[in-house]
Amino acid sequence: MYSGLGGQLHANETLQAFGPHFIFLRELINAFLCKNNYALY
Repeated sequence: MYSGLGGQLHANETLQAFGPHFIFLRELINAFLCKNNYALY
């Protein structure tokens, strides 16, 4: 989707800007999956 070095730099800026949100979402998904696993047992 990104082309060349400029695209890569833009992708890095996006990751830096939204990094905390991605970490939060990942933790939220992990907690949700853990709840589902506990519900299965």
